[in-house]
Amino acid sequence: MSVRTRLAAPAALSFLALVFLAGEASAQNVCRGVAHAGRTAQIQCTELTGAADILITPGSVNIVRAAMNANPAVIADHRGTGDITVVIADDARIETAGTSSQGVTVSQSGTGTASIAMNGGAVTTLERNSPGVAAIMQGGGTSGLTVTLAGGTISTEGQQSLGIQARGDNDGGTGAVAIEVTGGSIVTEGAGAAGASIQNDRRSVSDSTVLIEDDARIHTQGGSLFDELIASHGVFVDRRYGGGVVRISMSGDSSVTTEGASASGLYAYRERSSDKIEIDVQGGDIVAAGSNALGIRGWHADLGSVEMTTGADATVAAPFAIGMRAYVT
Repeated sequence: MSVRTRLAAPAALSFLALVFLAGEASAQNVCRGVAHAGRTAQIQCTELTGAADILITPGSVNIVRAAMNANPAVIADHRGTGDITVVIADDARIETAGTSSQGVTVSQSGTGTASIAMNGGAVTTLERNSPGVAAIMQGGGTSGLTVTLAGGTISTEGQQSLGIQARGDNDGGTGAVAIEVTGGSIVTEGAGAAGASIQNDRRSVSDSTVLIEDDARIHTQGGSLFDELIASHGVFVDRRYGGGVVRISMSGDSSVTTEGASASGLYAYRERSSDKIEIDVQGGDIVAAGSNALGIRGWHADLGSVEMTTGADATVAAPFAIGMRAYVT
């Protein structure tokens, strides 16, 4: 059955949230707006099966400071077999103000890929543990994740509120995890709030890749929590289980700037696997201005290799620390 649904926030609210659901989908598909006390709204698309495409169009999805915590503004959960894609269109506006309240979250609990593509607009979160855009892989089959930022702005202000988060919670999955930033900007201000991060990719055997290209901009201002692994790195890949290459690539006129203590520009970490780390910077500018901050850091806690390359068009500056460092322990 082909479904195309237009959803508006409840009429009692003075703003409008528009979400379109299109594509082949089963009758179980649910996409609804939920009102809480005050000027709040939440869009939920749950129990999705089959292929589903969700388009967030210009409007506002706001969860104000008085709203309940743990309330993503837009959440789409696929629990069956098929791919799910959420697209954030030009001029869309999404904002949350509660703790643990992501701007946009898509998850794949079954078999298939989960993708978020942001082409414009703005996603803003104001409290801690609230990523701007999050993709979560929970299925153990061939599920995979892709997050693409081509335009618009993602901004977060809270502690550990990542700009883009791609997280694998599955055991035994074979899907790859990728973040590609080709335009737009990511700005984070909280401690431990990395700009773009792949975290805890569990026992997947596929690659984890972050690409920063063209005129993409990442700027983080917060410091670290506990140790250098939980810091406001520009790009952070943290693989602690499973196989596959950990890869960070940067090129074009892109820029990554960090200002916090121990906040590296690009950081790849892995353990419990002998597969390698690759960090390749062929263009762009990296500035890591905080104390104990590195422009590029690769740390392999097992016996695998760390490969770092920089091209003639790349600039790496760490005024108060070391430009590049690789560890194999």
